[in-house]
Amino acid sequence: MNDLHELLKQRDEVQKQIDIAALENKQPEKQAVVENRYLIMGFWEFAIVSTLTVVFFPWSLLFSVVVYGFTETKYLIFALLHDFVKTLLAVASIVLPIIGVIVYIVLSQKNII
Repeated sequence: MNDLHELLKQRDEVQKQIDIAALENKQPEKQAVVENRYLIMGFWEFAIVSTLTVVFFPWSLLFSVVVYGFTETKYLIFALLHDFVKTLLAVASIVLPIIGVIVYIVLSQKNII
């Protein structure tokens, strides 16, 4: 019986050492980051989702709230706004330099510059 108790004590000590070693090597826990699945969709998949959302605008958001819940609807709206801002910046980066060149040409022909 004493041998059994000794083995149990040894097992407990080994388990404590394992637990201590695990705590020392443990990485600090990171908070769970919830990813917006709409931001990581492919181009065509998100193009279809955004087109359907915009075409059926008030009903699509109501459908999304009822079927998917407020969080998913919030992610969808955020992704749509994110895509809209990126599109505006892309268009502006092309249109503004063209307008600048046209204004420069017109003003240089009138000898204003």
